Amino acid sequence: MRKAEIGAVLGAGALLALAVKFALDGDTPNAMFTGLAALCVGAAGALNRAPMLSGMIASIGGVTCAGYLSFFKETAMGQCRGGVWNCDLVTNSDMAQIGGIPTAVFAFGFYVAMTAACYSGWKSNSARAVTTLTSGAVIAAVASAYMAYQSKMVIGAWCLFCVGLYGVAGILVISAIGAKRRQNSPAFTGLFNGENKATWSAFPAGIVAFAVGAAMNSNTVSVTETVEAAPITNLYELAQAPVALTGDEPVMGRFAAEWLVVEFADFNCGHCAEEAGPTQEVVSGHDNAKLIHKNYAFLGEGSVMAAAASTCASKQNRFWEMAGHLFNNAPTSERSAVDFIAVTMAGLDSDLYTECMADPATAAIVTAEREAGTNSGVQGTPTLFVNLGTQTEGNWIRVIGGPDALERILVAAENGEVLTTAQAQ
Repeated sequence: MRKAEIGAVLGAGALLALAVKFALDGDTPNAMFTGLAALCVGAAGALNRAPMLSGMIASIGGVTCAGYLSFFKETAMGQCRGGVWNCDLVTNSDMAQIGGIPTAVFAFGFYVAMTAACYSGWKSNSARAVTTLTSGAVIAAVASAYMAYQSKMVIGAWCLFCVGLYGVAGILVISAIGAKRRQNSPAFTGLFNGENKATWSAFPAGIVAFAVGAAMNSNTVSVTETVEAAPITNLYELAQAPVALTGDEPVMGRFAAEWLVVEFADFNCGHCAEEAGPTQEVVSGHDNAKLIHKNYAFLGEGSVMAAAASTCASKQNRFWEMAGHLFNNAPTSERSAVDFIAVTMAGLDSDLYTECMADPATAAIVTAEREAGTNSGVQGTPTLFVNLGTQTEGNWIRVIGGPDALERILVAAENGEVLTTAQAQ
């Protein structure tokens, strides 16, 4: 094994370890991109000697991304909210389905087939396998270019896992070029002759898919347009079950406000920290709405500890001060750090706080709030639920699109629009 290849293996391993650390810390975007970087380095290490192996590594990455979106969609949505990342809007757009089937399912099947084909080609070193890899790379590249265009120019938001698939397509293209060169065939020159029938069928198929998708999505709107003018039913769905409230939750807004906005959040969640301020601003701009916080501590012991500390802060009427400091100093994993934030930064009474943290009832509250979220359909954080009384037909709805979508929903309700849950996505 050459020094460059050894370096690639070591580099990929180091990046993979870093990706695992990001994942454990709840930093999904960095975990995703670091994992993709590890994939790229690993594929590059195999490229010179075994381009089919490089293609197989890339395809395995495609199976992982597409499979996660296909079979763990709600969890994926919870990890892809904040800033330009908005998997809710992307995966609920028209381009995310073909004939009612999520495109992620098609991508999953495609990359499973590519993994098998590349493995076979790696073992057999056949010319036909190289053609299959090249054909697949063309399809993946065309589809990715189209999806990226839609995300950037039409929808105005990005899906983290879709971006991962774009990277996989790029690695496939590079692997295909390497495989063709090992055959002494210049890049993609051989694709367009009569011998490569697979490519002659695959390439037009990719173009047709691009054209059909473009026609299907010609009326899709950007995020800004969605907030201002899109059908309101694109921005919410009926909750899985009513949100269970005890009456002891911390509340921001007028006590007499009738519209309830419930935010489930984890204090070690980066997206929660990003959206907490904008969500509070939206709710404060509507006199008839109040914000209710519920903990959904699912990112490890540090999250549970921070949730318990916030519960104790609430008992001393200092929840919102505590929440701000927890978000600003996230992630927290050490008890000493949480205690410092509570007593020194949020100004809690030390004795009462210590007694509260040791009380089994505090842990029971944290557990009960997570169970309440799960029952209502929470799979990730932050998740917003709204009950606007007659404006939502007395039902709880889950907001799709974060603070911007919440603003659109509240404005619609103030204008007398009834949010018909029977038509919600």
